[in-house]
Amino acid sequence: MTKITPKLVIAALMAASIAAVTLFLRVPIPKSGGYLNLGDILVIFCGAYLGPLYGALAGGIGSAVADAVGYPIFIIPTLIIKGLEGFIPGLLQRRGFRLIGCFVGAGVMVVGYYFAEDFVFAGKIGHAAAVTELPFNLIQGMVGASGGYLLSKVINRLSEEQRDDDAKNEAST
Repeated sequence: MTKITPKLVIAALMAASIAAVTLFLRVPIPKSGGYLNLGDILVIFCGAYLGPLYGALAGGIGSAVADAVGYPIFIIPTLIIKGLEGFIPGLLQRRGFRLIGCFVGAGVMVVGYYFAEDFVFAGKIGHAAAVTELPFNLIQGMVGASGGYLLSKVINRLSEEQRDDDAKNEAST
């Protein structure tokens, strides 16, 4: 039987948060039918804070759930792309490259969606849709990487302060 760990619970809550933020905080892109969203901030944060496995699970599943509402053709590409976007920051932060990992994860998202859009819409508007979405995906990726990195720094600092306070309280009793 699988043990339910605090990280697994946080990853599940984050997947739900990613789905909600992606669904409700979006800006439509009229030419392509796509949209900008702030979910990437949480995807990157999950990887940087929870590590590669839980970052990939939260990012991939949460984003795929959001695509199930209105964009079901992208569920599988999104599961893979956003899973990698959450995995890479977690992997590289373990090696001391948190900031670089956040931007590499965002870069994978941009490149992944370029090829996914080109492939999914092949024969119709594939390449034109991919090119139209590219600058918006770049903006979304940069906002996601910057916001996710900053959020992970703040949460890590608060977690360290809480651990220090807990240790002081235990020592004084």
